[in-house]
Amino acid sequence: MKQIKTIIKPYEQLYSYDEEVNKYLSEGWKLNKRETQRVSGEITEAFTVPVIFVLYAELEKEIPAFEEITL
Repeated sequence: MKQIKTIIKPYEQLYSYDEEVNKYLSEGWKLNKRETQRVSGEITEAFTVPVIFVLYAELEKEIPAFEEITL
């Protein structure tokens, strides 16, 4: 069974993002995608929508299917 993990952090949390991605890589996860994305923030009182840059990573890990053994 394939598991997918997504990590999304604001650009200002670069070091926290790198630590989390590296933690999962050391646990055997495979990095599929790593990029910077632009997302829309919340609308302000002046009816403007700020653009927020986020760090995005997509990891996957193949886990063997659970097999039940009865005695």
